[in-house]
Amino acid sequence: MIGPVEAILVIPALAIPVLALISDYRLGAGLNILACAMTFTAALSLLFTEHPRSDLVIIDDFNIFFIILTTFVGFTTSIFSASYLAHEIEIGRLTPTFLRFYHAMYQALMCAMNVALVANNASGLNLVIAAIVFWNSTYIADALSSAAWPWAALGLRSPWPKRIKKPPGNPKR
Repeated sequence: MIGPVEAILVIPALAIPVLALISDYRLGAGLNILACAMTFTAALSLLFTEHPRSDLVIIDDFNIFFIILTTFVGFTTSIFSASYLAHEIEIGRLTPTFLRFYHAMYQALMCAMNVALVANNASGLNLVIAAIVFWNSTYIADALSSAAWPWAALGLRSPWPKRIKKPPGNPKR
């Protein structure tokens, strides 16, 4: 049996390939909601378990609040998007193939945000920035989608600035 920390990371990660392979958009939307509900339930169970702390993962009372908030917003948004996307298909704006990509990227975004929230360093935030950029670029025009790549590259660079060495010379500077 896996713990709640593993569950909030594994459930979205396993949902990504499953949702990418499902061609029926109603079934895909339902499974997207189910994956979000399971992740939210796992996040709620963090309130009742021991808070792990290691070199990779840190869970404390403060970030439990953000994990629960993030998974709750992800769950409620998946419910809203299911009905909204059905309307978009009816008017012909979206295709079922595109929705497979949308649902897979939705779970990738949820997984990336959960990684950032449980990570014991700031590198997880770069993952979230890249996932948000790619997920948002799926719904916009092709010209704007190509403009998303530089933002993703900015998000994937290290958040830690390199140390600037003082130039040799006056030691008082």
